[in-house]
Parts: sequence; structure tokens; C-alpha cells
Amino acid sequence: MPLKQLLKARTAYLAAPPILHELIGLHVSAYKAPLGNLFMLAKALEVVGKHYGPTRATRATRNSSMQHAMNGMGLTPHLKQNVEWLFNIANTRFDIRHAVDKDAPGVSLHPKLTPAERRDFEEDATLVVRAFICEQLGLDMHIVLKK
Repeated sequence: MPLKQLLKARTAYLAAPPILHELIGLHVSAYKAPLGNLFMLAKALEVVGKHYGPTRATRATRNSSMQHAMNGMGLTPHLKQNVEWLFNIANTRFDIRHAVDKDAPGVSLHPKLTPAERRDFEEDATLVVRAFICEQLGLDMHIVLKK
């Protein structure tokens, strides 16, 4: 019964902490703002990443913990890339977060996403964020595979 599941989701959402409401808002915004969708997904990943990597944790620790959690949720077979790749692409492509390559000599821009990178980032970031939200709300996640 779809209504029963919807009521369960609504109850869980209303009882969720404000940070989860913001995360859900970022995820929804990614699909309402076609020009800023990659940025919104990157922000959502950042919020999810903080859950797996406390303030003083290294990126490697965060990525490893998050990847382990995705494995535990059964998500890994559905991801085209790993968590480390998602964060790396989010931070090193002109189209997503940072335009300028801070490590390059002089002023140099990050490369733009390739069509394959864009597809993989959008699909995988969406799956990771959705899985985290469902896990936090105690809901089953249903994966819809594209053909």
C-alpha cells in the first residue's frame, strides 16, 4: 500500500532533526535548479560526508567510512564510481564547485566535466544521498535502474 509507506515517511520526516530537513531540501533543489543541480548535489554530499567523517577526520577516513556504509546498505553494485571519486570530481571540475585550480601555477581553471563524468556524478551522488536519507529515516530505499 503506497499510502502506508508515505505516511511512514512523513512521520519519520517530521521527527527528523533540522539538518536532515536541510539535506532533503538540498537534494530536492538539485532537481528544481537545472543550472545549479551539480552544486546542490555536491553540497548534499558534503553534509552526508560530515556524518561519516567528524570535524577532525581526514578525507580518506571520511571516504572509507562512507564507502563502507554504502557497501553495508547494498548500494555499491549500483554505483558507477566510488565515494572518493565523487568528492574528487565535486572539487576538481569547473561545473560543480571550484572554478579555479588552487594548485596550478598562476590562474588556471579546473577542467569541465565530460558527459560520462556528469552522468556518473549525478546518478551516483543521487543514490548516495538518497540511501543516507532513507537510512536516517528508517525507510527502505527502492533503486530504479535506467535502461
